[in-house]
Amino acid sequence: MDSLFTAAIIGAVFLITSTFIFYKWGWKGAVIFMPILSIPFIKGGYGRDFPSLIAPLILGSLGGITFRAMRSLKFYLLASTLVLTILFTGNFYFLKFNMNVDILEDSKKIMLDMLKSYNVPEDKMSLLKNDYDRYITIAYDLVPFSSFFYSLILAAFSFIMIRIFMLRFNATVNGLEYFQLNDYLIFALISGWGAFLLADKVKFYFIYLAGINTALISSFLYLVQALGVIKFFLLKKGWSTAMFYFLIAILLFSGMEMILFILILLTGFGALDLWADFRKLNKKPAE
Repeated sequence: MDSLFTAAIIGAVFLITSTFIFYKWGWKGAVIFMPILSIPFIKGGYGRDFPSLIAPLILGSLGGITFRAMRSLKFYLLASTLVLTILFTGNFYFLKFNMNVDILEDSKKIMLDMLKSYNVPEDKMSLLKNDYDRYITIAYDLVPFSSFFYSLILAAFSFIMIRIFMLRFNATVNGLEYFQLNDYLIFALISGWGAFLLADKVKFYFIYLAGINTALISSFLYLVQALGVIKFFLLKKGWSTAMFYFLIAILLFSGMEMILFILILLTGFGALDLWADFRKLNKKPAE
């Protein structure tokens, strides 16, 4: 527990430091962090924790660039999530196929060792093991989406920290309430779900794999857009941002079935915003 807390503190320091450097000097700040990126290779080659080491630097550097260039949450969220998704997904497959390290199997061993240390009965351990084996079967297919989801959460929390830090420089950018995806992403949503539903997993495994991950990733992006619409109208009605986070908390504690139902509704609502443009962000000014 202490090691996790220490890692979180170090990560936060890297995040804020890299944000400040890139906000002040732009991409020139990359020169400062190049020695840090070379440390794992100097000390003994590529390590499995390398992505976790550089993730705060990536999030911070993109945060600094975002506020320096006066971009938006949309730019930061999409850029950070894309880079980290590629990084974490590539790391998983590199470790598995080049270093014979399976992160999922390793986590299974850690779980079983932990259960043994707590003297869990063998019958319960066997049930948990079987459940985890079924989870792993699904998890292998969803490595890109899992990396995307983890990256999205990291980017979201990092943006909150960065935005609070940047207040001392009176720097601000458009937030979630103005998050709007490119219209063409709808084709990724449709084609992804189409491939998942129509492609035979045995005969066309890679098409199925691309379909399910594309479908889930694009669905979650439209979910983010739906949350942006809700926040926009809450602020427009005079409600504080705290009310938005309060509603999110209520959702998270409403039970798994209710969460899934609301998430599906919000995803559809976010996709509908493509045509409805509820916030009128695409409204052309009157001539």
